[in-house]
Amino acid sequence: MEYLISVIATIGDKDAFTYSPRSGRMYDIRKPGHGSALYGEMLTENGNFRPDAPIYLIGVTDNDDISANDALKWAFKILTLSANQPLFGTWVNDAGKRCLDLVIAVQFIREYDAIMMGKEFEQEYILRIDPYGEHESIKVR
Repeated sequence: MEYLISVIATIGDKDAFTYSPRSGRMYDIRKPGHGSALYGEMLTENGNFRPDAPIYLIGVTDNDDISANDALKWAFKILTLSANQPLFGTWVNDAGKRCLDLVIAVQFIREYDAIMMGKEFEQEYILRIDPYGEHESIKVR
Protein backbone atom coordinates (compact mmCIF):
# COMPACT_ATOMS: atom_id res chain seq x y z
CA MET A 1 0.00 0.00 0.00
CA GLU A 2 2.95 2.32 0.53
CA TYR A 3 3.71 1.91 -3.16
CA LEU A 4 0.14 2.83 -4.06
CA ILE A 5 0.35 5.96 -1.92
CA SER A 6 3.65 6.93 -3.62
CA VAL A 7 2.01 6.53 -7.05
CA ILE A 8 -0.79 8.86 -5.99
CA ALA A 9 1.79 11.39 -4.77
CA THR A 10 3.53 11.13 -8.17
CA ILE A 11 0.29 12.03 -9.93
CA GLY A 12 0.30 15.58 -8.65
CA ASP A 13 -2.19 17.69 -10.58
CA LYS A 14 -2.03 15.89 -13.92
CA ASP A 15 -5.49 15.61 -15.49
CA ALA A 16 -5.26 12.40 -17.47
CA PHE A 17 -2.48 9.87 -17.90
CA THR A 18 -1.59 6.21 -17.68
CA TYR A 19 1.17 5.16 -15.29
CA SER A 20 3.05 1.88 -15.67
CA PRO A 21 4.49 0.65 -12.36
CA ARG A 22 6.65 -1.86 -14.21
CA SER A 23 8.60 0.76 -16.16
CA GLY A 24 7.88 3.77 -13.95
CA ARG A 25 6.80 5.67 -17.05
CA MET A 26 3.89 8.04 -17.28
CA TYR A 27 2.03 8.32 -20.60
CA ASP A 28 -0.31 11.04 -21.77
CA ILE A 29 -1.75 9.55 -24.94
CA ARG A 30 -2.92 12.97 -26.06
CA LYS A 31 0.75 13.86 -26.64
CA PRO A 32 2.56 12.75 -29.82
CA GLY A 33 4.42 9.48 -29.41
CA HIS A 34 2.93 8.52 -26.05
CA GLY A 35 0.29 6.17 -27.49
CA SER A 36 2.93 4.34 -29.53
CA ALA A 37 5.27 4.11 -26.55
CA LEU A 38 2.54 2.71 -24.29
CA TYR A 39 1.47 0.24 -26.99
CA GLY A 40 5.10 -0.84 -27.40
CA GLU A 41 5.56 -1.36 -23.67
CA MET A 42 2.38 -3.42 -23.40
CA LEU A 43 3.43 -5.52 -26.40
CA THR A 44 6.88 -6.14 -24.92
CA GLU A 45 5.58 -6.96 -21.44
CA ASN A 46 2.92 -9.41 -22.60
CA GLY A 47 4.28 -12.13 -24.87
CA ASN A 48 0.72 -13.13 -25.81
CA PHE A 49 -0.17 -9.76 -27.38
CA ARG A 50 -0.23 -9.62 -31.17
CA PRO A 51 1.56 -6.66 -32.79
CA ASP A 52 -1.22 -6.16 -35.36
CA ALA A 53 -4.23 -5.83 -33.03
CA PRO A 54 -5.45 -3.01 -30.79
CA ILE A 55 -4.87 -3.07 -27.06
CA TYR A 56 -7.77 -2.09 -24.83
CA LEU A 57 -7.24 -0.40 -21.48
CA ILE A 58 -10.11 -1.28 -19.17
CA GLY A 59 -10.58 0.02 -15.66
CA VAL A 60 -11.25 -2.62 -13.03
CA THR A 61 -12.25 -0.09 -10.39
CA ASP A 62 -14.76 2.72 -10.59
CA ASN A 63 -13.11 5.28 -8.36
CA ASP A 64 -14.74 8.68 -8.07
CA ASP A 65 -11.72 10.47 -6.63
CA ILE A 66 -7.93 10.41 -6.56
CA SER A 67 -7.44 8.66 -3.21
CA ALA A 68 -6.24 5.20 -2.21
CA ASN A 69 -9.65 4.07 -1.06
CA ASP A 70 -10.48 0.51 -0.02
CA ALA A 71 -11.71 -0.55 -3.49
CA LEU A 72 -8.47 0.60 -5.11
CA LYS A 73 -6.35 -1.10 -2.44
CA TRP A 74 -8.30 -4.36 -2.79
CA ALA A 75 -8.06 -4.40 -6.59
CA PHE A 76 -4.33 -3.60 -6.48
CA LYS A 77 -3.71 -6.47 -4.08
CA ILE A 78 -5.75 -8.97 -6.12
CA LEU A 79 -4.16 -7.99 -9.44
CA THR A 80 -0.61 -8.10 -8.12
CA LEU A 81 -1.24 -11.50 -6.50
CA SER A 82 -2.45 -12.86 -9.82
CA ALA A 83 0.81 -11.67 -11.45
CA ASN A 84 -1.12 -9.27 -13.66
CA GLN A 85 0.72 -5.95 -13.53
CA PRO A 86 -2.00 -3.31 -13.39
CA LEU A 87 -1.63 0.18 -14.74
CA PHE A 88 -2.91 3.30 -13.03
CA GLY A 89 -5.03 5.67 -15.00
CA THR A 90 -6.37 9.09 -14.16
CA TRP A 91 -9.17 10.78 -15.97
CA VAL A 92 -11.58 13.65 -15.49
CA ASN A 93 -15.25 12.78 -15.11
CA ASP A 94 -18.14 14.75 -16.61
CA ALA A 95 -18.35 16.88 -13.46
CA GLY A 96 -14.70 17.90 -13.91
CA LYS A 97 -13.44 15.81 -10.98
CA ARG A 98 -10.12 13.92 -11.28
CA CYS A 99 -10.41 10.18 -10.71
CA LEU A 100 -7.88 7.35 -10.34
CA ASP A 101 -8.48 3.75 -11.39
CA LEU A 102 -6.56 0.54 -11.78
CA VAL A 103 -6.45 -0.50 -15.41
CA ILE A 104 -5.63 -3.73 -17.20
CA ALA A 105 -4.39 -4.03 -20.77
CA VAL A 106 -6.11 -6.71 -22.86
CA GLN A 107 -6.47 -7.74 -26.49
CA PHE A 108 -9.58 -9.14 -28.11
CA ILE A 109 -10.30 -10.31 -31.63
CA ARG A 110 -13.64 -8.48 -31.52
CA GLU A 111 -14.11 -5.01 -30.06
CA TYR A 112 -17.50 -6.18 -28.81
CA ASP A 113 -15.72 -8.43 -26.27
CA ALA A 114 -13.71 -5.49 -24.93
CA ILE A 115 -16.91 -3.48 -24.58
CA MET A 116 -18.56 -6.35 -22.68
CA MET A 117 -15.58 -6.53 -20.32
CA GLY A 118 -15.88 -2.79 -19.74
CA LYS A 119 -19.55 -3.26 -18.89
CA GLU A 120 -18.68 -6.11 -16.54
CA PHE A 121 -16.42 -3.74 -14.59
CA GLU A 122 -19.13 -1.05 -14.72
CA GLN A 123 -17.02 1.40 -16.73
CA GLU A 124 -18.37 4.34 -18.71
CA TYR A 125 -15.55 4.19 -21.25
CA ILE A 126 -12.68 1.96 -22.29
CA LEU A 127 -9.67 3.07 -24.28
CA ARG A 128 -8.48 1.46 -27.51
CA ILE A 129 -4.89 1.98 -28.68
CA ASP A 130 -4.07 0.73 -32.15
CA PRO A 131 -0.66 -0.56 -33.28
CA TYR A 132 0.22 2.93 -34.56
CA GLY A 133 -0.45 4.55 -31.18
CA GLU A 134 -3.73 6.18 -32.22
CA HIS A 135 -6.34 6.03 -29.46
CA GLU A 136 -10.09 6.24 -29.07
CA SER A 137 -12.33 6.36 -26.01
CA ILE A 138 -15.21 3.95 -26.49
CA LYS A 139 -18.44 4.51 -24.57
CA VAL A 140 -19.66 1.23 -23.13
CA ARG A 141 -22.71 2.35 -21.13
